[in-house]
Amino acid sequence: SPPPHICPFLWSQFPREKVIADITIQEAAADEWDLIVLPGGMPGSRFLRQSKDLMDLLDRQKEKKKLFGAICTSPAVVLATAGLVEDGATCYPAK
Repeated sequence: SPPPHICPFLWSQFPREKVIADITIQEAAADEWDLIVLPGGMPGSRFLRQSKDLMDLLDRQKEKKKLFGAICTSPAVVLATAGLVEDGATCYPAK
C-alpha cells in the first residue's frame, strides 16, 4: 500500500491499467486548478480519501466555485464522505 499522503501511482481494479501522476498530491495542493478529476477504483479511492492535502485542495476548489469530479468509486468514497456531493450530482446508474 502506498502512504496515504503520496499517490504517484494509483492502483486499478484492472491489472493492466494504472494511472501515473506527474506530481504528488502535496505538490498539486500548492497550486490552483481549473478542474480536479479523481480517478476511481479500489483501493486507490480509499488512499485519496486519506490524503489531508487532497481533501483541503477539494475544499478550496469548492469554496472558489471551481469544478471537480470523480470516476467510479471516488464520488462515493472520496467526495460524498467529505460532504462534497450536493443536489444535482450524477452517478451511474442514475435513478
